[in-house]
Parts: sequence; structure tokens; C-alpha cells
Amino acid sequence: MADLNTGTSIQPAPNTSGQTYSRSCQTCNRRKVRCSKTLPCTNCVKANTHCVFPGPGRAPRRRKRPLKAELVSRLDSLEDKIKGLTGELSIAQNQLLRRDIPTTGTSDREQSPQQNEPPVHQHQEHYRRCSVAPSDNQKGRLVVDKESSRYITHEALVSLGDQIKELQDLVESPNNRSEDSDEHGGLKENIHNDTYFLFGYSCFAESLRGFHPSTPQSQLLWDIYQQNVAPVIMIFHKPTLQKLIGKASIDPDALNQTSEAVVFAVYFASITSMGPEERQRCLGEDHHSALQRYRFATQQALARAGFLQSRSLPLLQAAVLFFTCLRQPGDAEFVWTMTAAIYRMAQGLGLHRDGSAFQLNPFETEMRRRLWWHIYLLDWRTAEYHAIGSQIKECSYDTRLPLNINDSDLSPDSTEPPEERTEFTEMTFCLVRCEMTVAHCRLPDIASAKGHVELSLEEHLYELAKARLQLQKKYLRYCDVSVPLQWVTATVVRLVFARLWLVAHFSRWMSKEIALSSPMREQLFLTAIEVVEFAYLLETEDRTVKWSWFFEAYLQWHAAAFILAELCDRQCSPETNRAWNTVEMSIRRWLQRDFQKSSMMLKPMSRLMQRASVIHGRSEINAQDMFGASIQPKEILDSSSLDHILNDDQPDIPIIPFEDDEIISPMDLFQDILFGDIS
Repeated sequence: MADLNTGTSIQPAPNTSGQTYSRSCQTCNRRKVRCSKTLPCTNCVKANTHCVFPGPGRAPRRRKRPLKAELVSRLDSLEDKIKGLTGELSIAQNQLLRRDIPTTGTSDREQSPQQNEPPVHQHQEHYRRCSVAPSDNQKGRLVVDKESSRYITHEALVSLGDQIKELQDLVESPNNRSEDSDEHGGLKENIHNDTYFLFGYSCFAESLRGFHPSTPQSQLLWDIYQQNVAPVIMIFHKPTLQKLIGKASIDPDALNQTSEAVVFAVYFASITSMGPEERQRCLGEDHHSALQRYRFATQQALARAGFLQSRSLPLLQAAVLFFTCLRQPGDAEFVWTMTAAIYRMAQGLGLHRDGSAFQLNPFETEMRRRLWWHIYLLDWRTAEYHAIGSQIKECSYDTRLPLNINDSDLSPDSTEPPEERTEFTEMTFCLVRCEMTVAHCRLPDIASAKGHVELSLEEHLYELAKARLQLQKKYLRYCDVSVPLQWVTATVVRLVFARLWLVAHFSRWMSKEIALSSPMREQLFLTAIEVVEFAYLLETEDRTVKWSWFFEAYLQWHAAAFILAELCDRQCSPETNRAWNTVEMSIRRWLQRDFQKSSMMLKPMSRLMQRASVIHGRSEINAQDMFGASIQPKEILDSSSLDHILNDDQPDIPIIPFEDDEIISPMDLFQDILFGDIS
């Protein structure tokens, strides 16, 4: 009898009833069941089949099955990739060695230019990689898992990730690991302890049910958010967020931890944007208690969701909104420090890479762009406040600006990106802020491209005029100044460019190249006054007061310091009286805000103001006392008196360049006045 599997002949055992055998019968062996090894075996008796046992001797070995062609192909592909990585490493090491070895006589490039210059296809590969990941000259991969994602650039993971599916476990979302740990009661407490120390350990709430507002209050806070916050901070998609707020107002227990953090961040932003009287009227509690209550709830919601370890886009949106709205003593330092952590988290999500590089849907791509650019603006604002360089460099990202659209043009179900509108939209104010900041930050790169350490004043004027013209064509010509937000947008553009034009002349002013009696010196003085006046107007004008909480975070200390320094050199005149009143009421307003009392600018401002008060016979005003008091401003500006600054007959305005390590140079411009002895 031939074995069908092995092709060998097996002799049946003699038919001896009741005999016991050491091996299973052929039927049980074929069926892979346990055999009683008696003749006949119990299975064959039950099945009423003929029971045949193999003959004595060792069972023949089965032939080894050949390896599958697919497995061999995958192994060959992996070997090729590993060889390629090894070759790239060897080339890089050799290049480093050649760079470090000093050469004498004729250089290698002169001896063999064709050998040293990379071929054309290598230049193309270098360009392709730079366009994909300009920060580290590497290709990247975005790993998406449900609501979490992680961006990686490790060469081995990126190259082999398509071949070895198990490597995806290395980039598993921490959220998934924490959820698994919670089920087993293991790591939950340890995971969140890193967040506790940021927000304090006091009274950690196991449930935030008692902090949720009533349904009418929830709807009221949502309406305030749409009026006071959303027009100037467009992080979220309002229709989607409205559904979440509605769900929270009806059944807060139905929210997951991430959604709860988003909801409380929205509530806190609304509370922050309200004035003390409005908080008392709408919520029935004083402004300090309301702020502390919703701040605590937002902190606890972020901690419960583990935002530091999270790879969730909505959770990072909530954190950015929360840090943007902090306005209490010590918050400026805290937000500046936390912005570095936010930037790292954004890199982990790959927000510095445009979503189109990962074939994401239009909605997710747009939300990632909005979040990245608000992180960019937050980083610049905190750096400006501390007079230090921002951490996000222009070569470190390729994320495009958000589209100039309204939220109604986009939905989570969109399959194609909407067309940009050629009009003022809900995103225009944000886009204007982004483009002005980028235009300023890219000046050192423009200088480097021209082979200069820094741009000349004339080159600054040209670049700034070009940037202003671009904004005029793209946005400002569609602004209707009768609409408050559009008036604010036009005002902010002209205010920022006026300040940059002023700062661009600081180097010549400090070097005494501009005489005190020259028309340019007078124009600088008047421009500085107008900058401070208009910044004050944005905070106090009836049309813009609902956004005053937002503009309070931007101190025009450059212009104020210039005014005070000029007052030390000028005789009394109507212009100096106007300048003194302007800077005095602005600084008094700054001091009304608790979060700015610890600003590093206030001490040098105090010295400048004390010197100017002595020179102009205002000794009855004790500048030191003023810097420690909260006094209402003496006069209120009328917006009609400043309408001339919105006219297009203003001079073309440029930018002052700063190297990466020289961003603090505006402080140095006033060093001889700010830190010198007052005599």
C-alpha cells in the first residue's frame, strides 16, 4: 500500500485482534485524532471502517515543503534595502572623513570634478527630500490609528515600514497603550502623574460632572465663543464644535476624556473673553471665581486625558486654545515654557508637514494646517514678549497656510478641497497675521540668499513694501471698514507694518545718523506715537472691545520705548505733550493686567519714564509709584482722530532683520538709557 503523502510503501500489520501497537492507525493519523492503538481502534469501530496499522519500524520523514515565492521575494527586498542603508552610511562616513582631513596643493575637486560632484539624479533626490521634510532632510511617515497619529523620520522605520508590518507596533499610539493599561488597572496613575505636576496636585477631580454649566449657560458660553473668540482664533471647525457643545450641554457624562477637554477649553476661552461685569451678569459669580473655576476644570480635563502623552489632534487643539487664553500672574512665563512642549507634540503629530504629503482628506488637512499656524503664532507671541528668538524656524516646516474659506465651505465628509474665496472670510484675519509674521521671519533667509549678513535699510524697505503690497492685493482690498472685524484686520496690518518700519530705522537712530532736527526723525517720532495710540484704541474702541482680551497680549513696547527715549532729547512742545499722554495711559493700562506686571520690559520702561518726567518738568508724577498702581487712564482716544493712519498715503514700510541669536537686539538698542545710571 502506498502512502499518499510520502509515496512510500507501508506494510499493514498482521490482523491480530486485540493487539496493541506503538503507532496510530492510518485512519486516525490521517484524521489527526487520538488513536487507542488497539486492533481495531475505538475510532474505527465507531466509524465502522477497516482499521489498518503501519508495519514495524520508524515512520518515513516527510519531504520539506519549498519556501513560498512571496516569502523569498520579501526577504530579497529587505536584503536590498539593508544593503542600500549600509551603503548610504558608508558614503556619509567617507564624506565626513574627507571633510576633516586637511588638503594641500590641488584640491580633490580640482583634480577630479566629475568624481566629486554628485550626478544629476542625486541633486534631484536631494531636492525631493528637502521638499518633503525641509527640517531634517529626511523622508517621513505619518502613522494613523483611529483618532491618533504619529510622525516618524527614522530612516529604517520609514524604509522598512512597508515591508515589515510588525514595525508599526513601534509607533503605536500612547493612547492605545494607556487604554489597555486602564483595563488591567495598572499604569493609569503613573501615566497622568507627569501632567499633574504641571497643574498641581490639589483636589484632583475623579469626575468633572459638577463643573459643567447648565444647559442655558452652556449655550450662552457657546454664543460668546462665536462672537469673542472664534473670529480671532480659528483653531476649530465651528459646525463640528457646535455639535459637541450641544452634546455636552445635554449629557456631559456621554463625553470621552478628549471631548471633555475640548469643551472645557471652549468654556474657559469664553470666560476669559468676558469682562468682569458681563461674567457677573451672565454667570452669577464674580469674574475671579469664574475664571478659577473653569481654569481648574480645563486643567483637570487635560490631565485626565493625558495631553502630554497624547497623539490626539483635538486634544492638542484644546491645549493650544487653553494656553492662548491664559492671562493670570505668572502665566506669561508658564505659556512660554509650555509652548516648547506644544511644539514637540506638534512634531510628533507631523503638523510641521503639510497633510497633502500624506494623502489625508481635505478636512483633516485643513484642521492640521489651522492648528500648526496657531502654534506658530503662539510661539512668536511668547518669544516677542520675552524678547528672545522663536523656536520654530522657517526651514523647519512645509505646512501650507490654511485656505481662505468659511467653515460652511468645509465638512468632515469633504472629498475635494474647497476653492478659496476672493473675499473677506472667517479665516482672513488669521491668514493676515500669519503672512505678516512669516514676512518678518524670512528676512534673515533673504539676506543669506543674497550673501549678506543682514539686509541694508533700503533692502528692508523694498521687502516690506513688497509684503505690504501682497497683503493689499490678497486681503485688504476686500475689507469693508464698516464691518468691525474687517476694520480690525485693516488696522492691525497698518499698525504692524508701521511698527516694523519704525524698528527698521533703530540702528541708524542709535548710531546718531538721523539728526534730531531732520524730517525723518520727526516722522519716526510721530509714527511711534500713532502705533501706541492705535494699539490702545484696539483695546478700548466700542467696535473692538469684545476682542480686547486678545489684543492685550501684544505689547507695543518697541514704540513706547522709542517715545520715552525721544522725550529725553526733546524740548516741550504740543507733540511731546501728546506723546507723554499717549505713553502714560498705555503703560497704566498695561499695569492693570496682572499677567503683564512681571514683564521684563516694565523695569526699563520705569527708568525711561522717570528720566523723561524729570526732563519735561513732570516731577509731580512719580513714575515708580505709577508702575506699582492701577490707575484709570486720564483720557480716552477717539477713533476718528486716528483715521489718517489707515490711509494709503503712508510711506512704504520695511522690516528690521534679526539673526537667530540677535532677536533680543531691540532691548540692546536702549541699553545706554534703560540700564544706565539715572542722574
